[in-house]
Amino acid sequence: MGTAAFDNSVRIGYARVSTRAQDHQAQLDALAAAHCREVIVETASTRDARPKLASALAMLQAGDTLVIYKPDRVARSMKELLVLLEDQLHGRGIGLHILTGICAGMHRPDGATIADKMLFMVAAMAAEMERDLIRERTLDGLRAAQAQGRRGGRPAAVDDDVLAIARARRERGESVTVIARHLSIGRSTLYRALAPEPGSAPFAAAAPARLGAGPVTGPAGQAPLLTGLSSGQREQAMARFAVLRPHLEDGVPLARAAGEAGVAARTAQRWLARYRACGLAGLARTARADTGRRRVPAELAGLIEGLALRKPRPTVAASLDDLDLLLVMVAKPRMVHRDGIHFQGLRYLARALAAYIREPVTIRYDPRDITEIRVFHRNRFLCRAISPKHAGETITLKDIQAARAAHRRALRGQINERITRITDFLPGPAPDQAPQLPSPVPRRATPRLGTYLEDTR
Repeated sequence: MGTAAFDNSVRIGYARVSTRAQDHQAQLDALAAAHCREVIVETASTRDARPKLASALAMLQAGDTLVIYKPDRVARSMKELLVLLEDQLHGRGIGLHILTGICAGMHRPDGATIADKMLFMVAAMAAEMERDLIRERTLDGLRAAQAQGRRGGRPAAVDDDVLAIARARRERGESVTVIARHLSIGRSTLYRALAPEPGSAPFAAAAPARLGAGPVTGPAGQAPLLTGLSSGQREQAMARFAVLRPHLEDGVPLARAAGEAGVAARTAQRWLARYRACGLAGLARTARADTGRRRVPAELAGLIEGLALRKPRPTVAASLDDLDLLLVMVAKPRMVHRDGIHFQGLRYLARALAAYIREPVTIRYDPRDITEIRVFHRNRFLCRAISPKHAGETITLKDIQAARAAHRRALRGQINERITRITDFLPGPAPDQAPQLPSPVPRRATPRLGTYLEDTR
């Protein structure tokens, strides 16, 4: 075991984290400094299968080197690390380069003496012991925090005071939706907080009401019997139990088991409550007690049906050409200049306009957003031009007109102010002299009707 690099053909790096919340950047920086030709990144726990590690090992050949950041990136224990080193690496003539940790260094398949192997095993045992100590200290800290009444994670959305208020308003007959909106919490969160604990008296009393009356029930107050269900109901119960099985038997989180089965988390929670209350028979869908009866009185239903109005279907453009016809078209063609198209005091640019300089084009625009126009050349759509000065903004035609009117008022006020200042410095006319008025300039008689220039000659 040594620290000097040896001549090899390929150096492949492997970086791994356990969850998506963790970051590979520290490992990637170290592997990049180690001059790896390729770095394989994987997000997986060492408890699960690691397909990218298997592919990295399959890519390596005799004389190559596998580069890792620390030994725990590829193995959980010393035994697993030794099996990987002896069977999958040294047995095939592949080296292992560990960048940091107690086992850091280059481990060659042809240079391992008995002393090197012994030192490597001691270092691996020390690394494993360090990992176990860190885990033990973490668990001790969590247990001490729980003993002091502290729990990890984000604070609960429903505390005792909020739950008391919700229960009081629920007893007054208010709906869960109204209570959740008033308390600014989620409806599903409030449902979970108001649900009674499994096995309690309120839960057992409420379970038959939620499940409905089954065809055959057990002794007084017990759950319906599985033998009283039809074959279709039994198949449905078994299918729902298959969704809950990973959570009940293997300890898989209920949200994860429901997601893998394509079932909503709230539905899985309702199935779990039914299973714990009534067993397998509680997972079957039973008939409602009010099946076939209308909850709304007939008079009210007739009134609602009489007031119902059918809204006309909105007209939608069938194609992009029809959508362009809805835009406002400028009657006067615009000339394409070197700096773009000038319109409403703005300048519009597009790459496609470079080939149409000094060519007349027609533009269409949306009055609600004039920062973008559609350009047509000879009645054919050419491109969309954008004002670079106002890119990412929304400016209406009314905004531009209002800005122009404000600018005109400001200029008119400045001109009037300057005229007033100049008249204060000019000498006034003599009191005995009447002011001389300029002689009127004779105007050229113009015809009332519009005529051409040739007609006036």
